[in-house]
Amino acid sequence: MLFAALAGLLLAGCAPERNTDDGPYEFSTRSRAVLSEPIPSARPAPVPPPPPAPENPPPAPPRQNPWLTRNARVEEYIGVYRASGLPLVLWGRAQAYLPYIREVFDAHGLPRELCLLPLVESGFRPDARTARALGMWQLVEVTARDMGLAVGRARDDRADWKRSTVAAARYLQLLGRKFDGDWALVIAAYNAGPGEIQRATEAQATRDFWRLSLRAEPMNYVPRFLAMLWVLREELPRGQS
Repeated sequence: MLFAALAGLLLAGCAPERNTDDGPYEFSTRSRAVLSEPIPSARPAPVPPPPPAPENPPPAPPRQNPWLTRNARVEEYIGVYRASGLPLVLWGRAQAYLPYIREVFDAHGLPRELCLLPLVESGFRPDARTARALGMWQLVEVTARDMGLAVGRARDDRADWKRSTVAAARYLQLLGRKFDGDWALVIAAYNAGPGEIQRATEAQATRDFWRLSLRAEPMNYVPRFLAMLWVLREELPRGQS
């Protein structure tokens, strides 16, 4: 009997504690709350919606006819040339050359107005010479060679007005492509060189010739040429200019 009582006491001391509540062992209220929470599933981070498509930029305004530009800078030379009568004198000299020049320029897809560029380059004199340029189109040596002309002591094709006309047409066509058909920039580049005009447009963040600040020679070259065209339009019978 004594042994049985001791064994009962030992087994009772080793039994686990129970909640004070009646019934089988249960987890505490906090434990039940924790265990009842759903296990979060591994979900990818939400993908942000794509940005709205950019609106189409407004179309560029139509480019005005450059040959009809008539601003204060052009007007200044119109007055000078109208008073001197020089454009009509040079127009008379040009008649011997214009048929061939027009044929060449038409073949190169160039505006007819450019056929009259020698008005301000050389006065339509095939033998015109300056410090660096020669001929009706006043090509410098490096440009002439690049356009396929022979330049040397024995022969200088710049003095051959027909060959230099073809070279000038090639050069103007090249400049037209470089400056996207902006003929005011093309004419300025013909005078100053494309590098100078390209650097000016980049440094001044504009491709509008009339807003560029350039050296005096190319700055005045374009309005001088346009003024010549205006005087001829006004002075010549309709259809001749």
